Amino acid sequence: MYAGKIVEQGTIEDIFYKPAHPYTMGLLASMPRLDADQHERLIPIEGTPVDLLNPPQGCHFGPRCSHCMKVCLTKEPPYADLGDEHISACWLHFMGEEGEKALAEAKAKAEAEAKAAEAQAAEVKAEAEETEQEVSES
Repeated sequence: MYAGKIVEQGTIEDIFYKPAHPYTMGLLASMPRLDADQHERLIPIEGTPVDLLNPPQGCHFGPRCSHCMKVCLTKEPPYADLGDEHISACWLHFMGEEGEKALAEAKAKAEAEAKAAEAQAAEVKAEAEETEQEVSES
């Protein structure tokens, strides 16, 4: 749910393993992972939340979405039926191959940002351990 509107709905498996809306992907990329061996830097969703008293026209997530198109800013997207009671309100689902490519890119970008954050966290941890060892040796 974003700004009072359900943007994606489905089973736990759909939402966590097959997210279909850019907001859902952003949320998943910003969550700490319990299965991580080390601390990971969280990836925020860029921009500021909408003003609920004066929401924008069109898709409320549009101003923060990296795949925002002109139609997103003027018309609220309908729900796309993705099968097995999985729905998503995003114009990309109605853009054919181009839209599916953009969604795949959004998912890949979120995954890449998560991996980069993991690598950065590993570097910080290694530097901290090295500093700690130097301090204990002196």
